[in-house]
Amino acid sequence: MPKQKKKLVKVYKYHDEDGNVLYEKLRYQYEDGKKSFAHRRPDPDNPTQYRYDLKDTRKVLYRLPELLKAIANNDVVWLVEGEKDADTMLEKFDIPATTMTNGANGWQPDYTMTLAAATAVCIIADNDDPGKKHAITVRDEIIAAGGVATVYVSKHAKDISDHAAIDAGA
Repeated sequence: MPKQKKKLVKVYKYHDEDGNVLYEKLRYQYEDGKKSFAHRRPDPDNPTQYRYDLKDTRKVLYRLPELLKAIANNDVVWLVEGEKDADTMLEKFDIPATTMTNGANGWQPDYTMTLAAATAVCIIADNDDPGKKHAITVRDEIIAAGGVATVYVSKHAKDISDHAAIDAGA
């Protein structure tokens, strides 16, 4: 079987609190429709180049500066599973949302502490077993840290991007 070609379809930038790019997540699409991801970070020795690893790079929540602003403004914070879904929340519903770089497997204690400071966290779980389990675990961690969190699951779609497509008639 010949090797499939993949195409870079999106670059998701992860910033620190001051807006500096810490790393990027690359989304690839294969000819058969499957997707894959890779990470890269700015090369400290050559700012115009990248290193395709994260090594000791600090992992942060997607759109961290906007997230911290929402928390400071006492806004409800939305957490989804994946950058595409976070972008959908903003573009389709005008709701800022965040996610973590490795989906349901990428949760870190720092994320819990950041989100526990929010007025409330609405977690939109992917409608599959790993997504639901992850959302419940995150909710429980946020609550244990003194925060307020609720989990939502679409009855009609796998994730919020699919749900938005159904609402749009796609």
